[in-house]
Amino acid sequence: MKTLSEIQTLARIYARNQNLDLTTSGSNGLATANLVYRQLASMLPWPELRRVDTSLVTVADQEEYDWLDTSVATYQNVVTLELQDGDNNDKYEIITLSPDEVTWNESGHKTAQAIPDHYVMFSTNILNRIAFRPVPKYAKTIKITGIIEPEELLEGNSKVAFTTKSAGDALAFMIASTWLNINGKQDLGQQTFQQAVAILRTLFDDDVISTGQLSSIVSGPND
Repeated sequence: MKTLSEIQTLARIYARNQNLDLTTSGSNGLATANLVYRQLASMLPWPELRRVDTSLVTVADQEEYDWLDTSVATYQNVVTLELQDGDNNDKYEIITLSPDEVTWNESGHKTAQAIPDHYVMFSTNILNRIAFRPVPKYAKTIKITGIIEPEELLEGNSKVAFTTKSAGDALAFMIASTWLNINGKQDLGQQTFQQAVAILRTLFDDDVISTGQLSSIVSGPND
């Protein structure tokens, strides 16, 4: 794992700006670094950001539950949601997200099941919540597998979630490319962006890398 200070050192070189400040609280540089970091984390299947949580438990005949507190994890994408099947030796079975409101409404007319048909996520403006229909038949453990949002980088000693140093290098190139584009140096920005992509291609299969999506991260306001 690289620290933000290490990433700043490399970003300064390729942004051609030794005054680029990514580590000072409240600075534009730190805000931009976190923006690029979150977007890069969301666009590729980083194994470091895959989480499985089993802290939530259903209650018999209860439809709605509080979602995970952000102190546990902030999921930006739930890949699968499973529940122990009380009618089948507590084996985990997948519950799918309701595809539409009609299906959700119809599921609510059914009696309790060991494994509900669907779930939905919603907010009360105070809490994030999850609901199941039909209601669960038993008190059983929910298993959530998904991709979490990385913790915000706060200062120079903050470490990025990416395990390999080369992934940190790619982030530095992406940040440098963003600043070059913002400052009207699109040709250099594109060259630096391609260096980031070259590193990412050593970490992921080509079929999961979309240069179009990735380039949207580094685009300046004049692009």
